[in-house]
Amino acid sequence: MRPTISLDGFWQFRHESDSAWRQVRVPMPWQAECADLRLTSGRASYRRHFAHPGRSEEHTSELQSHACI
Repeated sequence: MRPTISLDGFWQFRHESDSAWRQVRVPMPWQAECADLRLTSGRASYRRHFAHPGRSEEHTSELQSHACI
């Protein structure tokens, strides 16, 4: 079995209408997290730093993302 880590939790988020990064919980729609964006749609960026468990040159990694668009 491959080691896994959950990336659920707090992420940095930036909506296309805003230049500032803010903190939101994932998985959660941004409309539920940000009162000023409740009636918006559009594009957004997310980022998060995390430690890769057991990183080495001999192993490959896979990142799976599931999102509703």
